[in-house]
Amino acid sequence: MTPITKSELEDLFLALIRETDDIPEPQANVLIEGEWVDFVWVKQKLVVEVDGYQWHKTRADFEKNRRRDTKLQLAGYRVMRPTAQRIVHEPSELRQDIIQLLKP
Repeated sequence: MTPITKSELEDLFLALIRETDDIPEPQANVLIEGEWVDFVWVKQKLVVEVDGYQWHKTRADFEKNRRRDTKLQLAGYRVMRPTAQRIVHEPSELRQDIIQLLKP
């Protein structure tokens, strides 16, 4: 089943993942622990929230995201927040980080 994305940045991240066979495709925009997350690898308990400044530029958004991260971490998930800058300009390094995080 093809993940449903909600933004251009999510599309770019998913394309980055699909460029290698070393990373399984994540689930996208699913409910985890009562929170909607951009991407998740459930078995490895890894959540990726792609962050673009235009969507997360207020203090309230910043605070809300930190509360969400803590809630997910308390449930055993690791949360990674790659920025738009990193997705666009450091795709190889970002892929390598994800590969490392997905290792058992």
